[in-house]
Amino acid sequence: MMRTKAIALYCATLLVFAAMTPLRWWLQGKIGMEYQTPDLMFGLDVATLANFREAMAQPVGIWTGGDWFKLMHSYTLDLALPVMTGLSFGVFFLNAAGKLPNFADMERKAQLMAAFIVGFPCVMVDYIENYQVWKLISGPDAPDAQMAGIISVLTTLKFSCLVFAATVCLTFALATLRTRKTT
Repeated sequence: MMRTKAIALYCATLLVFAAMTPLRWWLQGKIGMEYQTPDLMFGLDVATLANFREAMAQPVGIWTGGDWFKLMHSYTLDLALPVMTGLSFGVFFLNAAGKLPNFADMERKAQLMAAFIVGFPCVMVDYIENYQVWKLISGPDAPDAQMAGIISVLTTLKFSCLVFAATVCLTFALATLRTRKTT
């Protein structure tokens, strides 16, 4: 990918990420109570999930808070963000690793598979986590310890995948600096 397209991808990803916070603050202001978003918290308990679900049931205009949350979170911004983030990591990885002689000599399929392994896990786990939060808001079942555990594990795994991808990308970027010095 050309450098300008890669930078455009990184900027678009950052803009989508940055847009989510003010929208959450707007919804919080409309609901009139503070809630904690389950997909950003570690170690959830049933009471926190119940408070979130209760807040999402509050009316906001002709919809409920949950309808607005799903629109902003599940159907738009957080539908695009995981893919954009995974793609950004993959593109960054390919650009950095492509400067290393041993990686550049690999077949293109192997290079793309390596980029997929770096970027895709965070996409997959984030979508599964979003589905669990969607079930929390829309499902008939009251929050329980199992639901709290599943969402907590997925949130931890999501951030672990992001840290893994960032670490791999940074390692390869630093390796390119080392390669420049020795050549």
